[in-house]
Amino acid sequence: MYWLLSGVLMYTDNEDDSAEMAPQKKQKRLFGTNGIRGIAGKDLTPDLVFAIGKSLGLMRKGRVAVGRDTRTSGEMFSHALKAGLLATGCDVIDCGVLPTPALQYVVRGQYSAGAMITASHNPPEYNGVKIIEPDGTEMGDEETIQLEELVFNPPQTLVSWEYIGKEIQSPNLLEHYIEGIISHFPDKPGKGMTVVVDPGSGPACITTPKILERLGCRVLTINGIMDGTFPGRLPEPSVEGLKTLSDLVVSSGASLGIAHDGDADRAVFVDENGKFIEENVEFAIVLKSICSQRKGTTGNFWR
Repeated sequence: MYWLLSGVLMYTDNEDDSAEMAPQKKQKRLFGTNGIRGIAGKDLTPDLVFAIGKSLGLMRKGRVAVGRDTRTSGEMFSHALKAGLLATGCDVIDCGVLPTPALQYVVRGQYSAGAMITASHNPPEYNGVKIIEPDGTEMGDEETIQLEELVFNPPQTLVSWEYIGKEIQSPNLLEHYIEGIISHFPDKPGKGMTVVVDPGSGPACITTPKILERLGCRVLTINGIMDGTFPGRLPEPSVEGLKTLSDLVVSSGASLGIAHDGDADRAVFVDENGKFIEENVEFAIVLKSICSQRKGTTGNFWR
């Protein structure tokens, strides 16, 4: 039997030409490893984001928390996503601008889902959507494929006018996230430390300096005003982009420097000498510290 594979004519001596080939596993078509991303208004449009919101609402009925980073297109896409959710009868909790981990913390155990409008470390012209499950983790591949099927093949019926969802503004939930972190460190371990923070004009501007100060640190901040054009550096916290941070750590005698990407789900560090710590190395340092304090299997480390 002859058949075509990637434009090349192939041959197999299988005598049973009628035998069906094993069905291929469905693959994601829109979403990547960490949500969907694209250039705002070109690859990612309000129509598409509305369809994603509607599909999420059909999959996760109930109350859905929505947040965004500081990108200039964030408000537009947030409205589109919320409209899709409301059209399915879901109630929307608008959390405003906040880091992705803050939205995950807020959603966990409290809401039927969450959606974050962000393109993470991508340049300012990009935006995207991350879907958060009720346990605070990002939506897995199988569930994402189901959501995409609803995007491509949407049901025709939506809720009637009397069942449209309601929107609630809840910016105070950010304080809930900050308190959740502070509560783990009652002894203020940052006393006597100077830390330089570079939130990169993203949502960490309103969390990281405040958290460190409440832990007892003296905090110096650069790129600390939220701005979706990212004027100080690009959202990717690269070695080159963090030169100002490194220089200030050295000149101020700080203990370390901390920088974030566009939605603050990554933290990178420079040491007291201004040297950039590679991210795999920083993970190993954190894990070594945890292992030295908590004995047992790795499954117990994160409890």
